[in-house]
Amino acid sequence: MKIEEIAKWIHNNYEILAVHNNWDTNKSCKVEFEDLPETNKKTMIMLANMINSKFIEKEDLKNWAMHQNIGDDFEDWIRKEEVYRYLEII
Repeated sequence: MKIEEIAKWIHNNYEILAVHNNWDTNKSCKVEFEDLPETNKKTMIMLANMINSKFIEKEDLKNWAMHQNIGDDFEDWIRKEEVYRYLEII
């Protein structure tokens, strides 16, 4: 699943749950994902990236890192922002 698909799913379900719980969301957000204000869309995509990274198997990252010649430096690499380059690829 692509990050933008996850972001769209989050947005759509947030709006559904908001209605179900009598939560009145911002009028500009009561639209399709593609029509969200850019800052909101960007926030949803960033959240989707974070959720995705939280649930990616560490082994998957390690396998990818090995193909990038990261090798033994994997533990240091995964703690750094460089891991976000991986997230942008998937």
